[in-house]
Amino acid sequence: MSWQERLQPASFRGVPFYVEQSTRTGGRRVVVHEYPGQETHDTEDLGLIAGRGRLQAFLVGADYDVARDKLLDALEREGVGTLVHPHYGSLSVRVAEIDTTITTRRGGYCSISFNYVLAGRGAPVFSPSTANAVIEAAAVCQANNNAAFQQNFTVTGQPEFVRNIVVDQINNLVSKIRAVLGKINAIKAQVEAVAQAIDEFGALVSDLILTPQALISAVQDIIASVIGAISDIGNAWQALKEFLGLAKTSSRNGVAADPDPAVISTTARNGVETDTRKRMAANQVAVSTAIVTGVITGVAIALTGDVSITTYDEAIALRDELLAEIDDLSTDDNLSLDEYIGLQDLASAIYTRINQLATGLQSVSYVHLKTQQPALVVAHQQYGEISNAAELIHRNRISNPLFLPADTAIEVLK
Repeated sequence: MSWQERLQPASFRGVPFYVEQSTRTGGRRVVVHEYPGQETHDTEDLGLIAGRGRLQAFLVGADYDVARDKLLDALEREGVGTLVHPHYGSLSVRVAEIDTTITTRRGGYCSISFNYVLAGRGAPVFSPSTANAVIEAAAVCQANNNAAFQQNFTVTGQPEFVRNIVVDQINNLVSKIRAVLGKINAIKAQVEAVAQAIDEFGALVSDLILTPQALISAVQDIIASVIGAISDIGNAWQALKEFLGLAKTSSRNGVAADPDPAVISTTARNGVETDTRKRMAANQVAVSTAIVTGVITGVAIALTGDVSITTYDEAIALRDELLAEIDDLSTDDNLSLDEYIGLQDLASAIYTRINQLATGLQSVSYVHLKTQQPALVVAHQQYGEISNAAELIHRNRISNPLFLPADTAIEVLK
């Protein structure tokens, strides 16, 4: 089949016409950024240009005037119409400017030229706030966590050593929370206030364990206070991630994440399973799961506020590690359906939220210096200015800013 045979009879909204010539514009929206005092420039791709075209149509014959009026009526009608283009096939378009030419020298003939714009996909549909989605999903997970803890934890009617083991477990985790607090960047007054709240909580643990609802609320308040003091969520997450590893007892697979406390077995030394040991094991898992869930939801909520994420790489790593923690929680065979669905909804909300936060962030790149150089020189070489030298020193933990090491990967932002 030749190109002539592939041509299609032209029409708009079912009204036929002949085509003398057609033109089309397209391409991509490329913005050029040029900076004062610099010899380089940058370009940014903003997507496809809206497809536009122009057709030079004509009508001929004894009744050309009747056909002309029908075509003009179709072209001037409001809304999207179907244009059968002889070269590009069926298109949904909106017609813009129209030019009509009639001459007395050519009787029974007129030309009509019109511009059109491809209709596109319609107006953007605005999705719900990603921050609100995270807050709502986190609230559901926290409610499920509270209900599960109250159902699975109790020391009522248990021997004193059962209560003591729970107190030791919680106090051990509280000491690790203090360690996290010492590793985060926060305002001194906030840190001192949180430290005082942690001390007050530790003094009340023996009484709080008698009321599961009060205990889980107090634990969540402590976790929220620690996370609320964080400004740089990326750096703080490393300390929180370490804490999560220590907080897990992971008795689902029988392996202790931390040797202190070890996973409590449901059987005594003689191999006999006892009610007391089952209660001890259940309490240990309940406390661990409640704290891990509290940290995950707390970090998720922090992502809806004014927290700092420096780079795209940092954001994606945080996203993937949070989702991995949620996946780990979701593998518990004892989860109810509501708990499982709540965790999956939270994972979805976190994924969308962090992807939104990551948009536009700089990526990390690495340079290797051939010789030791001052941070100011490297900053000027990489960024074209020296104001980023402090960030460069902090990012690479440089002890002497006059001598950035050679033959070592230096992190820079691109």
